[in-house]
Amino acid sequence: MPNVYYQTQGTLYSEVMSYRQQFPPPPFYPRFPSPEAWNEYRRADEIEYQAIMDRNEAVFYEQYGAYMKAQEE
Repeated sequence: MPNVYYQTQGTLYSEVMSYRQQFPPPPFYPRFPSPEAWNEYRRADEIEYQAIMDRNEAVFYEQYGAYMKAQEE
């Protein structure tokens, strides 16, 4: 199945892939020297992500509520 998410024939995609080859992301090890360190990182990341999503949800319902209220008027 072809990649339908990215336009892999485009110039921008080619430039990004070239950059990624020149400057690959750092490895997880030795950044996280143990499974415990990795799991702690994941826990902290999940907490941060959940806080962002909770805020996004609050903003959504605030905006949705304002829209619905305007429809009633």
